[in-house]
This record gives sequence, structure tokens and C-alpha cells, in this order.
Amino acid sequence: MTNKLISHVKKKYDVIGLESPVMDCVVRLSHLPRSNMRQPIKDITWQGGGKVSTGLVATTRLGGTAAIIGTIGDDRNGAAVCNEFRHLGIDPQYLLVREGTHTSMSVILSDEETGGRSILFDRDPRLDMDEDELDTSIIEQGKYLFLSHFQPVHVKALRHAKQNGIITLMDSDNLRTNEEVWPYLHLVDYYIASEELYETLFNEPAEGERLQQHCLEMQRINQGVVIFTLGSRGLVGADAAGYFTLPAFPVEVVDTTGAGDVFHGAYLAALLKGADARSAARYASGAAAFKCTCLGGRAGIPDEAALTQFIKNGTIDQTGPKRHMAYYRSEKMFQ
Repeated sequence: MTNKLISHVKKKYDVIGLESPVMDCVVRLSHLPRSNMRQPIKDITWQGGGKVSTGLVATTRLGGTAAIIGTIGDDRNGAAVCNEFRHLGIDPQYLLVREGTHTSMSVILSDEETGGRSILFDRDPRLDMDEDELDTSIIEQGKYLFLSHFQPVHVKALRHAKQNGIITLMDSDNLRTNEEVWPYLHLVDYYIASEELYETLFNEPAEGERLQQHCLEMQRINQGVVIFTLGSRGLVGADAAGYFTLPAFPVEVVDTTGAGDVFHGAYLAALLKGADARSAARYASGAAAFKCTCLGGRAGIPDEAALTQFIKNGTIDQTGPKRHMAYYRSEKMFQ
């Protein structure tokens, strides 16, 4: 599909995200502990989190502009979330502060033994946005709408975006049932999910001829782009030209936290530069792989120069990630 907008009104932002942001505490371990076991921590970092929120960090680090709509608590973490967004060039002015609530938080255990991560999360249900709290005029200020749920407020946002020529992109990894996906797939121009969601939707492994068949079926519904990321196996997708596959970029993995989020945000950054669906997928794959060389969801996101070099010759320039990690270790966002 093309990236042509129906509306030609000058936009204030490239991307508008819709999400309640999260504060992540990422802990690196040699392996996950057994019950009643004591174990030393190898490394720890506090970084902002959330699928859309971290995706927006990737978009802005790669040259885009962004703002976020959502809710936070009136607590220390909520203030830190806003401070970090400002530091990273994301406009947080549309976040609603819920009095008497606490900002969502995750403790992420990243273990070297499996290369995976386990997530413990806490979310106050009072952070949910009602439909009447959504100011749709904010959505009109962006070229793209980026979200990760199909709750009523998100469906309202999607419908408004479609009616106003705003391109929509969905990170579907928060969804857990068929009923959350099929009724709204037609509202999403770029539908991107992981193999875990594929297995939920189709009750089968993400492999073989049926993987191709299902991608094409979904693309016929949304008439845009459908992609499933497969971790170290790369990705598969379907666009107007048909089915496609891409291999993953090989890297020495430190932490996979936020890799999928970064993929989505980098994909948006590529679209903003005029890339087609498949070129954007390669660009986003490179960004996600690069991120995995650093602890936490955000410190390892590359800038344009580092990503271009990595995609071209596999070289990983850690200058940027080291600078970003120094910011997080200073805890300036909490000040």
C-alpha cells in the first residue's frame, strides 16, 4: 500500500500514540531462580516502558515527531514518565493524570540462560480511559495513529482516524482472543503481531504453508499490511503484492525487552521516510536486533546513523546506547 494521506492538512506530529505508559524495572539474571532461592542480580535499570510508548521512542530517535495520549497516576513514576518523554522529544501534554492512582509498573526478569524475559506487572484499572475522555482533535494532528488495544476508546480512535485519512498501525501483542481481533482488523492499515499471537488466533504453530495462507487471508481483510514477527526466525508478512519473508539480523543478545515495541516504532519511522512495506520491515528488524544488545527497552534503540551502519555491515556502534544508559543510571527522570 502507499503512504498517501487523504487529508493534506499540515500535521503537528508524525505519530500520535494511544496508551497508558509504564515504568519498567529491568533486572538481569544468569537464570531464573527456583522457589525459595536467593540469587544475585547481575545488572538493573529503570526505564520507561509500554508497547506504544517505547515504540514512540524508536520513532523519535530515528527522526520522527510524536505525542502520546493516555493516563498516568499522580505519583513519582508518573512524573518520571513525563520527564523521560520530554527528554526523548515526545510530547506528553495529552496524558491525563488520575488523582489517587499509581502509574503502571513492570518488573522484568531478563535471564541469560534462555535469552528471554519474564514480566511481572501491576496496573491500576482506574487508568482505563473512557470513550468520552478521548479528544479526537488530537488524533487529527498526526499522520499516523499507533496503538496496541481494541478497547472501546481505541476503537473510537481507529474509526476517527480512518474517517480523517490518518494511517493506523497496531501492535497486537496485548490481545489474547479472537474476539479482540477479527471485528476490528479492517480498521488497521498496518497490523503487526508476534508468533505468540498467531498461535492464539489460529491454534497452531507459526510455520508451514498455513502461515502464508493466514497472512494472505488477513491482508485481504485489512487491505493493507499484515506482519508476524518470529524472533530469531525473522518475520513473515503480506501486502498488496503478496506474501513475503525476511530473515532476522544475527546479534549477541543481552536482553529482548522492548524488541517488538522498537520494531513497531522503527517501522513507522521507515514509513515516514517513504519506505514500502518490505523495506520498512527490514529497517525495523535491524532496529529491533540492535536494541537487543543492551539492557532495557529504550537505552539500546539506535539512531539513524548507527542503524544504517548496522544494516549495511553488521557493525554495532554502542556510543549512543552507552550515553542513553548513563542517563538512566543517573535517575534524572526521577528528579
